[in-house]
Amino acid sequence: WEDEEYRRCYRDILCGDWERFDAWDATHRADARCDLYSLGLGLCTVFRSFQGWLSLSSSGKGMGALMVVPMLREATAFLMLRPFLRDVAPTS
Repeated sequence: WEDEEYRRCYRDILCGDWERFDAWDATHRADARCDLYSLGLGLCTVFRSFQGWLSLSSSGKGMGALMVVPMLREATAFLMLRPFLRDVAPTS
């Protein structure tokens, strides 16, 4: 999160406008520096969903391709904002 370009990938979520977040927008991802300290932790500027979908790209519709309804915007926003949300009571 220290890299300004990397923060731009998630700007909409971080500004509280998570509904505008486009997980497929790679505008800032290519220039983002994910490993500022050269720790070699396997960080990658490629959005992992691109890799997953491309690995299935030789299949056509109805021919074994993974058919899901990804809620990437919602899931990403939830994971990023969860630390700021109030816990749900154990009895609910």
